[in-house]
Amino acid sequence: MMYKSDERLAEILASLRDVLAELGVSPVLDDELGGPIILFKSTDGLQRSPLKVQVHGATRKGGEPSWSDCKMEIVYVDEEKVGDNGWKYLSKARNVIKKLASDSVV
Repeated sequence: MMYKSDERLAEILASLRDVLAELGVSPVLDDELGGPIILFKSTDGLQRSPLKVQVHGATRKGGEPSWSDCKMEIVYVDEEKVGDNGWKYLSKARNVIKKLASDSVV
């Protein structure tokens, strides 16, 4: 059985495969408090993009969710130098959540 969040992930892969490959990221379905999200991780899996798509609003409604039911979240990060060895401390500064305006991924 394919869940609605799986369908959104499949649409992202089908529509944006070349762009994602050029950026070196892959969409990954994950779970967060409140429901499924789509993360964008580096192809080696070690880094995560500051962008994610919240799908949980769509899945709670039942039926066929639209892209306009989903939300995009961008996490802004502050970076602080730690010592003189090149290490950096990254802390989440703020989130911006926007409703997607279209009913299409592209």
